[in-house]
Amino acid sequence: MANATRTSRNVLSAVILGALLLTSCQDGVVTFTGGTALVRVFNAQTKTGALRLVVDSATVLESLANGALSNTIAVPSGTYVLVETYGEELAAPIRIASQRYVMADRQSYTIVVRGATITDYLRPIVDTSRSPFPDHAAIKVINAAEETFVTVIANDSTLGESIVDAQTVMPFVPAATGAMRIRVLDADRNTPISADSTVVLERGVCYYLFVYDIRTGSATTQRWFLWKVQ
Repeated sequence: MANATRTSRNVLSAVILGALLLTSCQDGVVTFTGGTALVRVFNAQTKTGALRLVVDSATVLESLANGALSNTIAVPSGTYVLVETYGEELAAPIRIASQRYVMADRQSYTIVVRGATITDYLRPIVDTSRSPFPDHAAIKVINAAEETFVTVIANDSTLGESIVDAQTVMPFVPAATGAMRIRVLDADRNTPISADSTVVLERGVCYYLFVYDIRTGSATTQRWFLWKVQ
């Protein structure tokens, strides 16, 4: 159901992440002098159930359910931070992913943990809370589904690209403010993913629209929700 309010193989270098920050952040100068950053985690993987998040060997989050977005977590900035996620499967913990990051001071990030056949994958997103489109809201589609391409419809018009590939984070697109009826379709089948939802979008505000897989036994279905960046 939509909610409107709401690998170990890769090492991300400080240079690459710094470039990402400088091109993506809308909230001022980015520095790495050492301090505190904020992260939140979205559990979009289907290899296991709930996730545990470990930062520099300390557990900072436990039992994050599939399809859930965590509260913010303070982490050191300006230095390499080891981020690890574990899942509980039966009695033994499963290591899902492990990567190192250099976070910018006072910057907020959303980390998407996804994968079923694709494993050990953490995808960081630099959060932007102010819309880059004057007098409009902004929506970023984050399709964390492993195989499902989607189309997003807002008030009967396609929002952004007509087809959003699986495993893709799209740029922000403008959206009208006020009441908006949103529906998400499986682009191959042209069938709805979960239920439509009517939301109220605020001027100058950014939103993430998450699409993700849910595993029930051997079957995988998709869900989505819209979250106001804050």
